[in-house]
Amino acid sequence: IIAVGECGLDAHYVASGSTAFKKQEQVFEQFIEIALKHDIPLIIHSRKAESRVFDMLKYHKVLKADFHCFGGKMKLAQQIAEEGYYMSIPSAVSRISNFQILAKRLPLDRILTETDAPFMGPTKAQLNEPSTIPIAVKAIAESRGESIDMITEAISQNFINLFGNPKKPYSYTPLDSEVNR
Repeated sequence: IIAVGECGLDAHYVASGSTAFKKQEQVFEQFIEIALKHDIPLIIHSRKAESRVFDMLKYHKVLKADFHCFGGKMKLAQQIAEEGYYMSIPSAVSRISNFQILAKRLPLDRILTETDAPFMGPTKAQLNEPSTIPIAVKAIAESRGESIDMITEAISQNFINLFGNPKKPYSYTPLDSEVNR
C-alpha cells in the first residue's frame, strides 16, 4: 500500500454543514490518521469542499497529499501547492481551459497526471484512462510552453517524490483496530 484514498469531502451532493457532511469529515479524519500512522500520502477528493479539505490537512499536519482532479479556484490551488501538496490533472486538460490554467500556473514540481476521473477524458466520448496520459502530458507541455520530455521527467520525479520509488518494496503494518476486527 503506497497511499490512502481516494478520500476527502464532497459538498456537491451533500450540503456543507449538514449532518451527512459532518459524518464525511469524521470519516476523512480517520483516513488522515491512517495515512499519518503509516507515513503514506492521501489521495484527496475535494469536490466543492477544497478549502475545508485544505484546512483539515493543515490542522492535522499532513505532509503528503495529492488533490485529484482539482476543481477549485486558482488562488487556493497556489496555496495548496505552496503548502507542498500535489495536484493531479486529468487528460481533459486537452479540452478544458480551467485545467490548462492550472497546468500553466502551478509549479511544475507540484503536478501529477491522473486517470481516476473517468469522465475527464481528452474528448467527451473518451474515458480518462492510462492510454490517455500522453495526451495529458502533451497538453500540459503546450500550456506551459515546455517540452513533452521535460514534463514527462518532472511528473515522473513528482510521482517518486510523493509515493516513493516503485521498485522499492513496501511494507504495511496494520492498525490495532484493523487487526481486532
